[in-house]
Formats: sequence, structure tokens, C-alpha cells
Amino acid sequence: MPAEERYGLTAQIRRAAASLPANIAEGFGRWNSREFSGFLSIANGSLRELETHLVIAFRVGILSGPELEELFSKIDELARMLYSFRLKVNSLFKITSAGCASISPGPKTPSAPK
Repeated sequence: MPAEERYGLTAQIRRAAASLPANIAEGFGRWNSREFSGFLSIANGSLRELETHLVIAFRVGILSGPELEELFSKIDELARMLYSFRLKVNSLFKITSAGCASISPGPKTPSAPK
């Protein structure tokens, strides 16, 4: 594989990896739970894009089998974390059809005796 192609693939891998936290931060910065949840979904897409680039890197001989397996293990862990985080965001907020959100009230705590 020509060096410029190798560098092109590694650049794509870096961009996909960098877009994960960037999408999470951008979604959080929107101050809207529906958009935040959507950006968590986009971050998951970036994670799958990264996974695909790593498979290609393996197929062209840039990564070894053990390296790919280790990276896949980390990707699976991140995917589970993103999924759980998205479920938690969705459960903490009531999202209306208009896209408005409010914090869901938690369990009532007894008032302190006076």
C-alpha cells in the first residue's frame, strides 16, 4: 500500500475517533435533551465508522489480528457505555412531541420533621 494511502486511512481513523467526544460535547451544549440524545446517536455512528476503518486497516495489513481484537473490545465497551448513557438521558427527561424537555421528577422524599 502506498504511504499516502496509509496516511489517508490513519487520518480517517483519527477523525472518526475524534468525532466521538466532539459529538457528545456538541449535543450537551445544545441544552435540549432531544438533540443531546440525537448527538449521542451520531457519536455511536462515528464509533461504527471507526470500527469499519479499523477492519480496512487490518485487511490492508496496517493492523495485526491481536491489535484489531483489542481495539474491538474497547469499541464494544464504548458502544455499551454510549447506549446506556443515551437510555439514561432519555429516561431523565420527558420529551414532548414539540421537542421540549423537562427534568422528570424523581421519587418523593419525606419532608424533615419540624
